Amino acid sequence: MSTQVSVRLACQVRTGTLSVELPVGIGEGLDRESVANLDEVMTIREEDPGPQIGVLPQVKETDLAAAVFQAFSLRW
Repeated sequence: MSTQVSVRLACQVRTGTLSVELPVGIGEGLDRESVANLDEVMTIREEDPGPQIGVLPQVKETDLAAAVFQAFSLRW
């Protein structure tokens, strides 16, 4: 039995290298290579994220989890 998980990630996406980031780009539906900056993660209401600009594939879930753990100084 497979489980499907839907995640809404609200973060700034920009080019460049910052301390906690997840590489994203063409494979995620964006028009160029970039990064999701997880230095400033915040909770928002589900109806407030704005338009969807891409999709994070399941294969990047582990990378996202690791970036969130690093952003909050949690142990893996």
